[in-house]
Amino acid sequence: MKHQMMGSVRLLADDDEAYFSTGEPWASEQRDADGSAERNQQGEHVDVIPESHADILDKTGLAHLATIGPNGEPQVSPVWYGWDGRYIRVSHTPDRQKYRNVRRDPRVALSITDPDDPYRRIEIRGRVERIDQDPDHAFIDSMAKKYTGADVYTASPPSQQRVILVIAPERANTMG
Repeated sequence: MKHQMMGSVRLLADDDEAYFSTGEPWASEQRDADGSAERNQQGEHVDVIPESHADILDKTGLAHLATIGPNGEPQVSPVWYGWDGRYIRVSHTPDRQKYRNVRRDPRVALSITDPDDPYRRIEIRGRVERIDQDPDHAFIDSMAKKYTGADVYTASPPSQQRVILVIAPERANTMG
């Protein structure tokens, strides 16, 4: 593992995987062997999404996905997302800045407003646990179905490579 100082932040890199460490315990640095960050005293997984706002994740609101840019600046863009009860999944292409951002630093934040009540929202902070391939575009097609009713995503050519950012929520804040 290589260590490099960037101001007061230490960059830890192992091959092409990297994350930032400030020296303070952060949820992503205290992960269990199975990758889970949150467990109760009995060792069971703890849901960080409050039941009062979990319904927002099943709706068709856009998530504003924030990543950390190459110079430490925030980069935010609206995205379609899927929720399976444990992970948030976002389709992306490997030729964009956001993909390079999460490869360098997997910490992300998402802000999702309830499409039925603009004064109700959930903010989720977490990390990209892994990046899956989507060679047959099954995931992006499922998002097109969820958001537009179309069976196939047509906003990019079928030859475009797609990946799925698999995000593990670590904390959540709500309003409304």
